[in-house]
Amino acid sequence: MPSEDQIIRLNGRLTFDPKDFEEVARICEINATDARDHPGMIEYSFWVNDGHDEIYIHEQYESDEALVNHLGNMNEVAVTRLLELVQLGTMECAAQRTEKTAAALGAFGVPINFYEPLHRR
Repeated sequence: MPSEDQIIRLNGRLTFDPKDFEEVARICEINATDARDHPGMIEYSFWVNDGHDEIYIHEQYESDEALVNHLGNMNEVAVTRLLELVQLGTMECAAQRTEKTAAALGAFGVPINFYEPLHRR
């Protein structure tokens, strides 16, 4: 298991029209199922709000390589359709900023806030 300082924690939000919720939820299920086979992925979860118009995504990876592997092996058809239905908000990345991570996440074309560890219990 990697040290706490190596783990990449990534959070984001998808907003969409509530009429598209069922389709968005199906695509999230496809992505979550596929991700079970991605090495180095610790967590990949989706959380929906009460209005069924926003999904919070929480991801954790053991390393840059695990993140890049996941992004490179997602179901392209499902992700393309998802990005047609949703607006991707700013991503929050709790990890040391590296060129590899910044480049991989930069492909989404949204702002990415990186946060480095300050204090931890």
